[in-house]
Amino acid sequence: LLQVQAANKAALRYHREIEAKNAELIRLNQEKNEFLSIVAHHLKNPLSGIRGAAELIQEGFDDLSKEEIIEYASLTINETERMFQLITNLLDVSVIEAGKINIQLENLDLLPIVQKLVKNYAARANGKNITLHLNSPESQYQVLGDRNTIEQVLDNLISNAIKYSPPGKSIYIRLISLVQTVRCEVQDEGPGLSKQDHKKLFGKFTRLTPQPTAGEHSTGLG
Repeated sequence: LLQVQAANKAALRYHREIEAKNAELIRLNQEKNEFLSIVAHHLKNPLSGIRGAAELIQEGFDDLSKEEIIEYASLTINETERMFQLITNLLDVSVIEAGKINIQLENLDLLPIVQKLVKNYAARANGKNITLHLNSPESQYQVLGDRNTIEQVLDNLISNAIKYSPPGKSIYIRLISLVQTVRCEVQDEGPGLSKQDHKKLFGKFTRLTPQPTAGEHSTGLG
């Protein structure tokens, strides 16, 4: 009798393990489908733009001015950069989930990193009549961190602030030196996040309630 009970318990445990693994496989398959859907959807638009610009140059080369050719070439470059950024974000997600993210800690100054990002996003902000304000009263902000990761996080924050801010608003970027830490704040004048959105924060492929204010694209990967 004891042997039968032990066998039944083992069988039940084995059955539960199989159910758990099946549920995990279903989840992974759904995630794979969502992953492929995002890739297909967000690569299709820039590819169409690149093909359209190339066809215009090909069909009208003899009649196009130098300025028009440069304009179409710039369009191709911009669309290529969109594709490159999407692929980079997808690869980042894969690396992080695989536990293979490479962190190189070093002593560095946060100020030049933030200044570079503000400069890089100045044109995009100007295009929406948004003013970027950088408040950094000290000459340097020494931290111990990974340069690439810090830059990527701040890049996402500033990019989203511009993406979700209505035209004509301001974005405030502040560097604050505390006793043993440095804090970087990015404050925009957009709609903010609801309590429901707070629960979804940091979920992969998650897009929240606020929408980009000038037709920008969002994948939920940032």
